[in-house]
Amino acid sequence: MGAPQEAITEDEIVGMELPNTKTNSKNAFTELMSKKPINPQKSPEKFGKHSSSDKAKPKMSFDARDGLGVYTVDPDAYDRVLFNNEHAVIIKDMFPKSSVHLLVLPKSDRNLLHPFKAFEDPQLLADIKVEVERAKQMVASELRRKYGQFSKSEQARIQARDADDPPEVLPEGRDWMKEIITGVHAVPSMNHLHVHVMSRDMHLCPIVMASPGFHSSPELDGAMIKKLTEDHENIKGFDASKTTFYDNVMQHLLHLTDALALERAQRARLQQRFESLRLHGRHDSSSTEQSSYVLALIDGNELIFQTSFLSQGDQGGRHAAKVLFQTINEYAFSTIDSLSIHNKVIVRVYVDLEELCSLCLRAGLVEHSSQVRLFVRGFCQDKNLFDLIDVGMKGREVVIDKMEDNLHMNIVDTHCKHILFGCEDGEIYAPMLRKLAENLETRSRITLLHGTQLDNRLASLQLAGTQMSRVFRETRVNTPKVVDQIPELSFVPTLLQESVSPPSSSSSPATSHSSFRAVTTVVHPAVRELHSRQVSASSGQSVEMSAMPVTSWAMAAKKGAAVKAPPQSSIKQRELSADGIRRNRKGQRIDPPTPEFKKDEVNRLKKLKLCNAHHLRHNCPYPDGKCEHDHIYKCNAKELETLKLVARMSACIHGSECSDAGCIYGHRCPFPESRESGSKGKPCINGENCRFPPEMHNMDITAVRRLKIT
Repeated sequence: MGAPQEAITEDEIVGMELPNTKTNSKNAFTELMSKKPINPQKSPEKFGKHSSSDKAKPKMSFDARDGLGVYTVDPDAYDRVLFNNEHAVIIKDMFPKSSVHLLVLPKSDRNLLHPFKAFEDPQLLADIKVEVERAKQMVASELRRKYGQFSKSEQARIQARDADDPPEVLPEGRDWMKEIITGVHAVPSMNHLHVHVMSRDMHLCPIVMASPGFHSSPELDGAMIKKLTEDHENIKGFDASKTTFYDNVMQHLLHLTDALALERAQRARLQQRFESLRLHGRHDSSSTEQSSYVLALIDGNELIFQTSFLSQGDQGGRHAAKVLFQTINEYAFSTIDSLSIHNKVIVRVYVDLEELCSLCLRAGLVEHSSQVRLFVRGFCQDKNLFDLIDVGMKGREVVIDKMEDNLHMNIVDTHCKHILFGCEDGEIYAPMLRKLAENLETRSRITLLHGTQLDNRLASLQLAGTQMSRVFRETRVNTPKVVDQIPELSFVPTLLQESVSPPSSSSSPATSHSSFRAVTTVVHPAVRELHSRQVSASSGQSVEMSAMPVTSWAMAAKKGAAVKAPPQSSIKQRELSADGIRRNRKGQRIDPPTPEFKKDEVNRLKKLKLCNAHHLRHNCPYPDGKCEHDHIYKCNAKELETLKLVARMSACIHGSECSDAGCIYGHRCPFPESRESGSKGKPCINGENCRFPPEMHNMDITAVRRLKIT
């Protein structure tokens, strides 16, 4: 590619002198279109020469590339100037490169800068755009004057113009503005800023053609022929390449045409599918709205119903279900956005019923366990979507598993709009809820339902919470231990015995009455029922107490004095309770000693993931093939002893009152006490993180004897 085109050739650049007088003004377009001699001798713009009338006038010299400056200094002095105002001068190019060729010369103080730099001034650029449009109108008008008669598009305009009665508005005719190009040179040949406005029919200036050396010599002709021959060969090769290119383009076009047809067919199928899904989506949306529900999952051993409900049995259960339904509905519609009027309320309460009955009896919430069982039955009667489910003998572990599985199943169900999760034990439930609480979508659909003050570990999840105190207790169930001084009795009924300290002398219990001091729970009429479930039916000679309604320790003392004592020979000491479990004075279970703790051995067995129940009790609670722990590994005697230690590191869900003689879990914390004074939490080395409750720490491990009356 050649160098950038110059505005004029080097031969055109000569000196220019500025005359001091003005010539007579002439018609711009007449002068523009008039034919001039190739070398005008009398032209005042002739570089280096002036007319005889200019000889006596002082001169200002503009040499070489500054030749355009004369037109901006004194524009009225030159006939070549077609227009002049405060912004610019429009002149005919002295060396035109087309039929009509004008230059726009800005008068700005930036007119000696490169065009790209000069037009960085927005005001200058805006002013020159206006003047360039003016120059384009002038060029278009001259093109119409010169060539309009030869243009078919102009004939209607010419006929209308030349008619005897021409119309006020002539037809538009040809758009001559399309035949005009404008621009600046990237490498200007003249120093003064100028913009070219010219017709598209490019040709050489007659002045340049008449200059010496323009016509070629024989040597130049030979070189030109050689050059043209080479170019011709190159063009032939290019034509072959061009043909190949067009063939490739056509093949690609055919491929794209086929692909487009396939795409259109696929798009039509997708459109049909979209319409089908849209109609189906409307149906699904309506179905989802009518099937939406709010679910309450409640751990019934942690959230205890109000005593007023429990004590009323069947009617209390019905009333509790009604109040709970109303409370959940009120909470749901005040909290959840866009909840359907068809929304259902589902309640599932999972409970270890035996444990709940025992707790309610010991706390004095009910008089008989049958009241709790009737409450459960009534709770499920009137509301078809309300279930209070007894998990059976497996106890708390099953409650926790069911709570977790139901939570994860329903949180992903689009029909489930919200879950009220009723729990209070943060040690168990906080890890279960943590991942859901960290997810913005799921955390907004979970509310913690609690009775007493929220556990710190649950509070740290920052989930929404509610209490619903109309239904559940706001205070913890209190089962206090008390010590009563018993008057000297000739006989202590078995029903009232929890534990009795050994006699202080060697005399027999029957004759040493003053040695009795009982430590037991507060006695309630329901104690008889609890005791009847714990005492073996084989003690057929026990004192009959069915006619003795004991209501307090004081009454028990009075009643006990009136009971006929059995013969002294029928009373004998027996260590521990009838179930063979060692207990302390408070009736708390004392675990047998465990082997020495060996960290490496304990960790090795933990990695084996052995089933403790199978290897230690040969009684895995899971059906065949359902247990996730190992049953195949054969433990030796030492490994079994270590496995007992591992099992004891997990707290028994029944606590220190557990009566299962074969229980393998811990009933007191096996970890050593912390040596740090004033440490927070529980007193062992695990502190707050210990899995054993506070009452299983610092237990008295001195076993006592009990008296059994036979």
